Amino acid sequence: MDCYHTSKLANQLHAYELQRRLRKEKTDITVTPVVPGLVSSSIQSTDREGADPSKKLSGGSGKVSIDCAVSNAEGAKSALHAIKKWAAKDPVPDGFCVVPYWSPGEDCPPELCRRLQLQCETFQKLSWGEMRISKTCPESYDEELAHRLWDLSKKVVGLE
Repeated sequence: MDCYHTSKLANQLHAYELQRRLRKEKTDITVTPVVPGLVSSSIQSTDREGADPSKKLSGGSGKVSIDCAVSNAEGAKSALHAIKKWAAKDPVPDGFCVVPYWSPGEDCPPELCRRLQLQCETFQKLSWGEMRISKTCPESYDEELAHRLWDLSKKVVGLE
């Protein structure tokens, strides 16, 4: 679950760093992190080579049924909805992301927030279509961490 949280955090750090860089260039582009929720794909497998997304997801000490996950097409609806509803008309405020489920408030302690986030994603099928904006975790505002991630990403993809 730490890896899962880290991947969400990296998405948010990258989005906020990109937004800061675009603002410095005085562009009219808005960057909004979008969380698709729990999607049935091979990314949940530790053995991605030939992974079967219909298998059980393992998360920490327990198992979560893949039946809780939405299809790739349903997962993509988060991004499409964000574009139609918010990005094109009224941008999502800084420090928020788009999610397809209820999300804990900003006053929620980080460790509890991480656990609740997974539970909310597990039950997202019950509230699908209810796109919301949600405050991201406090770690996502760490500009030094975002900058380090940006530099590492450039190095990994050969841009440095």
